Formats: sequence, structure tokens, C-alpha cells
Amino acid sequence: MKLLILFLFGVFTGANNQEIASIREQYHQAIYEEKAAVDLSKAMGLIQNKSTLELAYQGATQMLLAKYAFLPNQKYSNFISGKALLEQAILKEPSNIELIYLRYGIQLNAPSFLSYQQNLEADKMFLIEHVKAVADKDLHKRILVLLLAQGKLTDAERKLLQ
Repeated sequence: MKLLILFLFGVFTGANNQEIASIREQYHQAIYEEKAAVDLSKAMGLIQNKSTLELAYQGATQMLLAKYAFLPNQKYSNFISGKALLEQAILKEPSNIELIYLRYGIQLNAPSFLSYQQNLEADKMFLIEHVKAVADKDLHKRILVLLLAQGKLTDAERKLLQ
């Protein structure tokens, strides 16, 4: 609840590092909890003049809502609309590691029939090559955890992360 209040405080003032950390934490809760996904989606919808990163999190959250939707057409609609927002953000900032991290995590877990795996290898290599330069300790840790736990890394790739 504190995270949501902190997040809402910055809704109309633009995101700073603390607010982005709050959004990031809420997003990770939303991966496992439907209520967190719904709450974050509503909060993201209130933000005016979204930064590229906020746009990406709005898209990623919309895609997560597909996981919790009951009707197949609602699942598909949520996924496609979220994908459009995330890809729009990546087009604006193609070298933003957090955007690539979001897409990589989604593509790793997206069902194959959605045909959203085309960037897996390129995103994995981008993350491996750039993770050491990430100054934000929380983001750095999350990227490493994702890569090591789900990234299907070769031994050579694992060595690059050490």
C-alpha cells in the first residue's frame, strides 16, 4: 500500500528514480497477484505525459492482465494492446536496458501461439553485454535473476555475467 501511495504522489509530477523503483516493485508483484496487476494498470492509466519507461511499464502491465483475464478474446486484446505500448517505448529508446529487460521477460513467458519470441536472442545478448553497466542496484539484480533463472544461458554466457 505504501508503494501505491508513493507512486500516486508522483503520478502528475513525472517519474523520478524513487517512483520508477516503486513502479518496478509493483510490476513484479503483479506478475504473481491479479489485484496488484489491476491496481498498477489503473495507476498507470492516471499518469499524464508518460515517460518512455512509464509507457513501457503500462504496456507490460497490460500484457500481464492477459494472464488474469477469463475470456480468450479479452486475454488476446490485453496482450496485443500492451505489446503495442511496449514496442512503441522500445522504438523511442532502443538502448534502454530496462525496456529490453521487460520485453525479454515477457517473451520468455509468452505462449508460442502469440508469436512474440522474435527478439529473445538479441535481447538476451543485449542484457548480457550491458548488465554490468547498470548503476541501479535493484534493476541490476532483477536482470541477473531473470537471466540466470530463466534465460537458458550457455556456459560461455554465464561466464560473461560473473
